Amino acid sequence: MTEVYDFVQSISQDAIVSPSSFRSVSKLHRAYALTMSLFNSADGETNLKDSLTADQSKNMIEKMQVLHQVVYPWAFVNSFTSLPSLMDSFKHPKGIVLCFGDNSFENGLLMIHHIRKNLNCNLPIEVFYNGIRDLSAAKSLALNTLKGVTARNLQDVFPGRNYHIKPFAVLAASFKEVVYVDNDIILFQSPDEIASSSKIFKKYGTLFFKGPSFELGNSRWARWFIKHPSSAANTTGRFFTNLSKDEMDASLMLFDKARLKVVLGLLTTCHLNLREVREAGLDKHFQGDKETYWLSLELLRVPYKFAPVFAGVAGHLQEKAEKVMPNSVCGLRSHLDEVGKLLYVNSGSARFYNGLDKWEKTLSHYIAPASGDQWKMDSTVQQWCISGSVPEVFLVSTQEKDLVRKYRQSQIDMP
Repeated sequence: MTEVYDFVQSISQDAIVSPSSFRSVSKLHRAYALTMSLFNSADGETNLKDSLTADQSKNMIEKMQVLHQVVYPWAFVNSFTSLPSLMDSFKHPKGIVLCFGDNSFENGLLMIHHIRKNLNCNLPIEVFYNGIRDLSAAKSLALNTLKGVTARNLQDVFPGRNYHIKPFAVLAASFKEVVYVDNDIILFQSPDEIASSSKIFKKYGTLFFKGPSFELGNSRWARWFIKHPSSAANTTGRFFTNLSKDEMDASLMLFDKARLKVVLGLLTTCHLNLREVREAGLDKHFQGDKETYWLSLELLRVPYKFAPVFAGVAGHLQEKAEKVMPNSVCGLRSHLDEVGKLLYVNSGSARFYNGLDKWEKTLSHYIAPASGDQWKMDSTVQQWCISGSVPEVFLVSTQEKDLVRKYRQSQIDMP
């Protein structure tokens, strides 16, 4: 542990590290995360203080009181003065986070209605928007009149940044356990039920879902600053084995912010989504924010796990030359929970192509592919088709169809 102590003590409290210097930032974030974890270890874990003299322990405590401003200067300039003050702001046990502004206001309202009325979930909801130009005062006020819903301006928490809003919203939310939900998906399970029933979430404090594979990848650039990926990422993951440039779908994510390591991972995720960091390299290699959540945990060497099933499709059996293909399903991208039940579908593309009516009328099957091979997907047509084996194809239940019907009716009834 003396190496950790020596490195942390060598960092000047006035040091300025370029946010886009990936190697330097990675080393700094790892050292900070390791030190914070070891200094605040749980019972039975290694505690850094046990290996330090009294003077070293005093020096370390003094250093940790200022080091957060070197590692995350954007985070501790307004609402929070330290990492403990940030974690103290998570006052409520569990809640849902949504992000939308004026442009997707109707979709956001539809999601709130679906969660409340169709899924019977009464968890508190915080809706984040990125400044007064993103969401009008009238619409913010309208959200605040809804029971259990609070509209929050992210600029009040993390001011002056142009960034992908999602990770910052998750971090800023007042909930210890956060269920983040995109407003263009159709949920088949209550967010409360998802959080309560997930064994992965209970063990790791995060829950992520695998996305589809669109094309082969090249992890060389990421390996430049993530020198030692986890065994799972190196063997069963698609990104670090170069099978796909895509690993994750970030439409639904769970975080337990009562756990220090999860918060440290979120801080690094936010850093990777700062504008200057995105423009310095990340945007050349990744689409949006979706890969930064698990990559941040890889960078900090924090354990995590994806839900086991790859992204599939929910819709109807494909027809070719007037023949029904029992092993191929066409429709919207779908995701299953840990036990293989339909969890949500991404409806954004169908909305764009005005295809939800047709999808709902023909909804009959979903496919849970055993692998994420990109050659199994035909994404050149709307709706997408995925081929597999017959045992990977399942019937959509009456209850699931009924939820879709209620969701569509809610959409029609929206003023």
